[in-house]
Amino acid sequence: MAILTMPVPPEATTVESMARVVEREFKHHGPDISIEQWREGQGSANLFTRQRLVRNVPYRNIYGCDSRSDLLYIDDMSGLRLRIELVSQQSSGSVDEKFPFWLINAQTCMPESIIWMVIEGNGPRPGAMQWLKREAAQSAKVIRILSLAELKASVRTVLTELGR
Repeated sequence: MAILTMPVPPEATTVESMARVVEREFKHHGPDISIEQWREGQGSANLFTRQRLVRNVPYRNIYGCDSRSDLLYIDDMSGLRLRIELVSQQSSGSVDEKFPFWLINAQTCMPESIIWMVIEGNGPRPGAMQWLKREAAQSAKVIRILSLAELKASVRTVLTELGR
């Protein structure tokens, strides 16, 4: 049986470029969404927006050190807060060895109850992805492991359910 994999879009080969793709997807389905940098106190810079996608969001990790997530979607009307972590691994290496650290942080340190980890590229070992998906599915939080293509469909679903 042949396994079909989607090629990595050339615009999504780094975490920074992945973030731009995610931001475009949110703006496409929610044109009123404001895209902002994290600010202490986190009031929106735009007083007229109820939805925002915030970059570089802090949290304290399992070691007690300051860490940052790539994006946080906030919908003030529904109360939804969705944290998004981005991982790019184009070739085999040690990035997938950090999956347990990330998962424990998601389960115990990130305050949101919904967290998406978007992994792009063919670099992670098959066993690592299987382990991460299995462990994430057993979490008390809603932790989804997605490709960039799956994220696009998920954004559309979330914003549609919120009536945006």
